[in-house]
Amino acid sequence: MNFQNLSPTNIKAFDTIAIDRVPLHAQSYSGQAISTDFASVQAGEDKIVVASNGVFLNHSNTWISTQFKIAQLCANFSPPYGKAHEFVKINLPKVPGEICRAVLDHFRSACPLEAACLISFNQQTKEYSLHFPHVIRATGAHISYRYPDLDRFESLVIDIHSHGVHKAFFSPTDKTDDHGSTKISMVIGNLNQDEVSIASKIMVRGVELAQIEVCEILSELITFQ
Repeated sequence: MNFQNLSPTNIKAFDTIAIDRVPLHAQSYSGQAISTDFASVQAGEDKIVVASNGVFLNHSNTWISTQFKIAQLCANFSPPYGKAHEFVKINLPKVPGEICRAVLDHFRSACPLEAACLISFNQQTKEYSLHFPHVIRATGAHISYRYPDLDRFESLVIDIHSHGVHKAFFSPTDKTDDHGSTKISMVIGNLNQDEVSIASKIMVRGVELAQIEVCEILSELITFQ
């Protein structure tokens, strides 16, 4: 959109919408992070937090609450605010073993072709559901698929695809597909062997959270054996 052609009134309206959708907050000196009660959040809520040690994105939805740095302070000026910190909180139970086994069975049966599984969580029933998305195209090195329509109480939380006989890693295509998303992304490889390889990450608004923060969280949430 070319904002140069908009009237001052329309530009002000766009500014108001932007601030309403992603409000700005100054970090307090108490160090208390802005947090949202999981039960009160339906869609994702974002806040920009300006602190003495940088600019942070604070995001909350029904299953994750997190805050992470998105910008360093470039000038020799420290805003007169408190220091913010990064955190990740997951509001999900452990994924049942039968779902993990079903994922591996599906991937092994498709091998050497790539395959995909999606895991959603229903905030009303507090249960997981396993989805096998419609595959548009699958080869031994690529897969494209369509996300299913979910119940209004469901949220997609884990997006998993396989790499067939190849090792698990996030390819440039995978990183492009994750653009703008909030989910747990996983790749499972070496499906022709007894011991599979696994790569995993947490994406929030398309930003990959630091692995040092999420490895323990993911290992407690979902386990493939």
